[in-house]
Amino acid sequence: MPVAALSLPRAEGANHYRMERQKGLLCAGNGEIVHVSLGERHVVERGIDYRRAPATPPGFIDREEATGIVLGTLQVGLASVEVTGEHGIGKSWMLRRAGAEAQSLFGDGVVRVPPGTFGGSDLLQALFEAFYGVEERCRPGRQELRERFVGTRALLLVDDAALDDNAIEQLQDVAPGCAVLLATHQPRLQRDVGPIVLGGLSAADSMALLERLRGAPITGPELGEALEHCHATRGHPEHLSRSGGADPASLDRLDPTSRAVLDMLAAFHPQAVQAAVMTDLCGRRDALPAIELLIGAGWVYQDDGQVRLMPHVVTALEAAPVRVAQRRIDGLVRLAHRAARQPRAMASGLVALPLLWSALDAARRTHAWLDVMAIVRAWDVPLVLACQWDAAKRALDWHAKAAWKLGDERERAWALHQRGTLELAQGYPPLAAQLLRESFALAEQVEDHALAASARYHLGWLTPEAPPEGWGSTSGPMPLAASDPFESSAGTNSPAPDARHMASHPPMRSLVAQVALAFAIGLAGVLTVAAVVRMGDAPVSPRGSTSVGEETARGLTRTSVEVANPGR
Repeated sequence: MPVAALSLPRAEGANHYRMERQKGLLCAGNGEIVHVSLGERHVVERGIDYRRAPATPPGFIDREEATGIVLGTLQVGLASVEVTGEHGIGKSWMLRRAGAEAQSLFGDGVVRVPPGTFGGSDLLQALFEAFYGVEERCRPGRQELRERFVGTRALLLVDDAALDDNAIEQLQDVAPGCAVLLATHQPRLQRDVGPIVLGGLSAADSMALLERLRGAPITGPELGEALEHCHATRGHPEHLSRSGGADPASLDRLDPTSRAVLDMLAAFHPQAVQAAVMTDLCGRRDALPAIELLIGAGWVYQDDGQVRLMPHVVTALEAAPVRVAQRRIDGLVRLAHRAARQPRAMASGLVALPLLWSALDAARRTHAWLDVMAIVRAWDVPLVLACQWDAAKRALDWHAKAAWKLGDERERAWALHQRGTLELAQGYPPLAAQLLRESFALAEQVEDHALAASARYHLGWLTPEAPPEGWGSTSGPMPLAASDPFESSAGTNSPAPDARHMASHPPMRSLVAQVALAFAIGLAGVLTVAAVVRMGDAPVSPRGSTSVGEETARGLTRTSVEVANPGR
């Protein structure tokens, strides 16, 4: 089993957060605070330039048919449109083109949502941050968001995210005038209108792309070669435009930083990596200058801030799976540590969320449970401080399942504690109580007294004597199993946890309550026996001739007789 050589921190430190007994404050272990509710704080509305849609990318080959379908679907008022296709087929460009064309349909603008966004609450958080600003980090409540966006009409561009139908429904509940244009690698939404599947370019469009890249028409002997190239690549835009360049045989002549950049890109391939996070992922300060040199030499290319390998050098960079996994883990842990130390700069870290999900999925597929736990431990606090709580809860679900697989009750207690704290902060007392009780029981079992004390402290918020102010809502939470990333993954054969592992721990009944319950059960038994005896003494009336009072008194007994004797 591939296991990254990383130690899992047991101390609380920066990997611990808790609710404080003030209204709406979630404090992380590093002293940072997130305000759960807007309350009376001053909210500033951002200018229209902040949510302006990007211009149509240069060199884009018009997919007139697909663009027309997208705009027509948005125009009829559907809440979501999904564009799907393989990596590099042009989905991101399609979103940018459609966003530029659809500005006239949405009076309040077009919003680009951070990639890798997970869950409806995080989608609403991105909508809030696009339109409003607060002096500190804040996680608004659902009712507050509904009041602000009930009349808003905007289009959300969501690229490479993990949204589902439930997320779209949450958006429609809060902002019924908003719509989502979603790009995915595999269809995710279960809608009456199916996804728009992008394939390769037609032969005419493929030739137009090659001519645009060369800056001159293709004629004469080159025409046949170009047509053959279009046929070989099946019109794949990335393969058409990114051919030639550096010789993979010259890898050994690269400097250490350039080689480290290429190895990191290969570790996450086919996912693109934002240049803004490459310095932290590689652990090298001169990573950005190295990227510029690699672009000039034909090793990589960059589009909209995303860096990708040239297709023809991918195979030359293949390495052992254990080494590839180690590179992913090391890079993500370095990035998470920087984000935890500098949460104000987390905006650049959020672009790495697709890398986080791909690394966790790769670790799950190889049963590298320690890798899963190491990644989640590192990213727990950064996600919370960035107000990406749906993403944090999903990651904690991964951690809890990995700990269960390894039989590590201490780590599972920690994950349940963090998960329950987030549910408490968002106002879901029943689910929070279930998770925190289980965390408390496990922490007591493994003698983690600090974690048990924190779980007991949070459970104190849920007692009738001191309920959290303004947090009386019990609607909306999803059960833990419903968001289980392992069970929802296609093709997994992992067994579900035993019921005793995930069940809540109800409080013990008092002696008086037990006596009363026993008396009620005995009385019910006596009445049932009396009814049966009376039924045996009285003749059964023909069907349809029983009076209303007799039918009411004997209906249950008669039904039992008829089921037992169907021939009557």
